[in-house]
Amino acid sequence: AKWLALLFVPIFLLGPVLQVVRNLPRISLRHYDEAARYVDAVFSDFEGQGATLLNDWEHMTPMWYAEYVENRKPGPEDATAVLVSTAKPWIEFVFDYLPGGPVYLSNYRRDIVDAGFRLRPYGPFFQVVEPGDTSLPSHLTAVDAQGEEIKVVGYELPATAVAAGDYIPVTLAMSAPITPTNYYVPIIQIGNIEYIFTTDSHLLTPTWLPDEVIMERFDIALPHDLPSGTYPISLDLKNLSTDTVVPLDLTLGELTVTGQDHPIRTDHLLANFRQQVGLTGATGNGRHAPWSDPLTAKQGEIVNIIFDWQSLAPANESYSIFVHLIDAANRPVVDNLDYTPLGGAYPTHLWFPKWLPGQQIRDPYRMTIPPDLPPDEYFIEVGLYEMVGKRRLHIADQQGNLVGDRYILGSVIVE
Repeated sequence: AKWLALLFVPIFLLGPVLQVVRNLPRISLRHYDEAARYVDAVFSDFEGQGATLLNDWEHMTPMWYAEYVENRKPGPEDATAVLVSTAKPWIEFVFDYLPGGPVYLSNYRRDIVDAGFRLRPYGPFFQVVEPGDTSLPSHLTAVDAQGEEIKVVGYELPATAVAAGDYIPVTLAMSAPITPTNYYVPIIQIGNIEYIFTTDSHLLTPTWLPDEVIMERFDIALPHDLPSGTYPISLDLKNLSTDTVVPLDLTLGELTVTGQDHPIRTDHLLANFRQQVGLTGATGNGRHAPWSDPLTAKQGEIVNIIFDWQSLAPANESYSIFVHLIDAANRPVVDNLDYTPLGGAYPTHLWFPKWLPGQQIRDPYRMTIPPDLPPDEYFIEVGLYEMVGKRRLHIADQQGNLVGDRYILGSVIVE
């Protein structure tokens, strides 16, 4: 009887464990088809173009799989996929292939823009074009809306039937008869939600050449709790130099939105980045953000910063986190704390989702105050940007409106 009682003890303890396992969410990659969709886009979007598609390793891998496993490979009359290795910079590959026909990139690359080229969004790709190109691609809807120094000449919406929480990259084509002297950004309004964009990672209007068509992609992320319905999409401009709205009264169509049955909560977040990554909490030397009384630190001391992140939705790609110490003029004085979460150990995205909705991550950083930093009041900011494209993720308030691309934890008095 004694041995029988001992046998029942582990069985009895196993019951609660099995119940917990049964209640855990089922994790499946069955519907994760991003790599396959990329390959399908190569076959469908480049028909008859004779283009060169420059890929990083992550995007070239599914192309190899299609070729060697599925026996699918685009012909040279359509597209030739090329791996850009670390042997030489991307810009050299552009110079190698651009004279032979159209060249596209697997993702946005700031170094190509910095070299003087323009990047035009084309599906999941970006076309490299020479500065001064005045053509309007045929896949855009042509419009003519003048606003002060610039006008909108075309746009593209990738989808009009969407779900709450979806990420919708909107492409706008713009031009100016003469190079603008002011800085302009678009204002996209979806229903009552206002997306006022920053200049981050977009070609600044005072750098445009006369009459060239500039195409830029602007990131729209719908709130997770947006109710089902039809929402009109309108477009205006903002003159950042004069801090005034430039009305265009341009309608881009309507979005038919399907609401979520059980939307993820966002009202507890300090910051909501692109409706995909939430900052649930942060501390600096144990002080919870946002702190109203400044921290104090001496030159050469370390400020220990801890972030608590929550995944709100699968990320579009791998994001880097930046943690900067800035002065009152927004100039960074410590800007060497840019990392993939957990020092590179926990990327937000590869070809399969690393961060699943609802997951929470604690992410520590050590900020060393420079020993020669002049005593003054400084501020700690945090944000995210795309690891490859370097484009920052915008922050949305609880209503979905854009409110910037960084979060200020609080100030630090350096003694």
